[in-house]
Amino acid sequence: MHQRALVFLFGICLAGSIVGQTPQRATVILGAGRAGSWDTRISITNTDANPIAVLVTTQPDRSACVVAACTDLAQATIPGQGTFVLPSIPDPLHPGVDPRPPISTSPQSMYVLSPADQKAPSVSAVAFDAASSCGRMTTLQVLPFERAFNYGDIVFSGISRGDGRYANLILTLDPFATDVKSVGVGVADANGSILWEQQFELAPGVSIMLVDVLAALGVESLDGGSIRLSRFFIPNSYDFTKYTATVTMVEPDRVSTVNGTVDPLLDDSQ
Repeated sequence: MHQRALVFLFGICLAGSIVGQTPQRATVILGAGRAGSWDTRISITNTDANPIAVLVTTQPDRSACVVAACTDLAQATIPGQGTFVLPSIPDPLHPGVDPRPPISTSPQSMYVLSPADQKAPSVSAVAFDAASSCGRMTTLQVLPFERAFNYGDIVFSGISRGDGRYANLILTLDPFATDVKSVGVGVADANGSILWEQQFELAPGVSIMLVDVLAALGVESLDGGSIRLSRFFIPNSYDFTKYTATVTMVEPDRVSTVNGTVDPLLDDSQ
């Protein structure tokens, strides 16, 4: 048992040293976190034959970690073809030592960092309701960093509200943005008529979660409509800062992640 503990601690130290010294690639998990009885399980499989050091964090910009330890969530060294499972979102490893406000574990964009000179690990994530007797859960979107954040419009279709159905929206600004930016959120009905729209300000890397976003925007009922996001919400504003978003539809017996469609003319991620 003592030997196992030493191996585990060595793995953590190794992960920390590699993460701190090697150029990183990032895999983004949209909507991971804890909220009420909801939690997230993250699985990371090493697709390389060599061991790989991974770090689960909300801070992909590691520049601040030079002067103060970042408030990361988990780290591990995974053997070749092995899998590391984070069964739930823990409290930060180093709470309160970062110069910024304490990290939140609420749903947001989380990142799996790994060395850029190795194959990217395979990452999957599931949000689950620990209080559900029927196992309510939904698979979260997982994307490479360069594909997760976009310049232009994102449209989520098939959005409804009523009879116990509602939609949650999570917005995240590019963590490498230079300052606070605005993102416009609009709701349209099935005929394309805009029912309501509002502008939200986001700081770099910060996420906001709008529970029952249609109600928050003043839409009491909707069937088969859409949520539309745009960085061009302000007339004559041509700010090309990237952002990302995810939408979940909640019903009495299930939860599902709604895929968004990015305007292909404004998406440079390909």
